[in-house]
Amino acid sequence: EVVNLSGLLHDVGKVGVPEAILNKPGKLTKDEFDEIKKHPVHGVNILSHIESPMFTAIIPGVRHHHEKWDGSGYPDGLAGDEIPVSGRLMALADVFDALMCRRVYKKAMPLEQAIGIITAGRAQHFDPDVVIGNQRKWSGISSHLSWRRCFRQIVIRRRFIRSHESEESPNDGDDEQQG
Repeated sequence: EVVNLSGLLHDVGKVGVPEAILNKPGKLTKDEFDEIKKHPVHGVNILSHIESPMFTAIIPGVRHHHEKWDGSGYPDGLAGDEIPVSGRLMALADVFDALMCRRVYKKAMPLEQAIGIITAGRAQHFDPDVVIGNQRKWSGISSHLSWRRCFRQIVIRRRFIRSHESEESPNDGDDEQQG
């Protein structure tokens, strides 16, 4: 499954970020954050060397998981429907994971607070349809679940992905297989 693999590998580019920055317990400097912001492109560079249709399919989610619905994200500053569906899903799942898990610089957040932050970010940070589509899932998540199970609850949305891919693919101008 493309989405599952995207979820597992979306941050693979962090291997190109100095460990001292990744594990810094305090606030990052502007220069340090600029280094962090390179990890989606590092991830694409790593994965693009693997000749596999599955790995080719996950590249948009890896590259665009820090784009924001309002265009203020990175690495490309895409907005709204310019962001591939896989990037929109990864963006929400990545933030949910970051909020729910303990990090070197913060404690894990209670489920209700994490949901509140994501809901408040609808139409600014996140695709409103992705947030609405996941609100039903959240009611079934208990705060004691592991992050992997929470991540899968959010990311694996086969009907949503398939419906959006079928809307994006017909005659989008990139069909090189025509005649």
